[in-house]
Amino acid sequence: MLKLLHYFVFAVTLACSTFAAFPHSILTNPIQSYSDYDVVLYFPLDHYPETGDHIRDAIVAGHPDICTIDRDGADERRDESLAHYPPIDGYDRDEWPMEMCLESGTGADVRVRL
Repeated sequence: MLKLLHYFVFAVTLACSTFAAFPHSILTNPIQSYSDYDVVLYFPLDHYPETGDHIRDAIVAGHPDICTIDRDGADERRDESLAHYPPIDGYDRDEWPMEMCLESGTGADVRVRL
């Protein structure tokens, strides 16, 4: 019996250093193709269900479904997005958009979890 795996799709445009993560249409329609992108990355929900749920919920709530990769500014954006969430031993602070995304920083959606 085949096990059906649920995936979110990251479509990556290497030339522009941007990717669309979980476009709104993926929440209701399967991805047919991403001819405008160089690489498609599949996010395995069965391996990271809490992270997938967080990203999906954040996008549905109005956070960006596009991530423009800008690693140089990641430290500053992480500080901005986590400013109101001090570290707690044993807990993880998960943010969307991720700090490597230009769209991250102040106003990012943050979940604190074990």
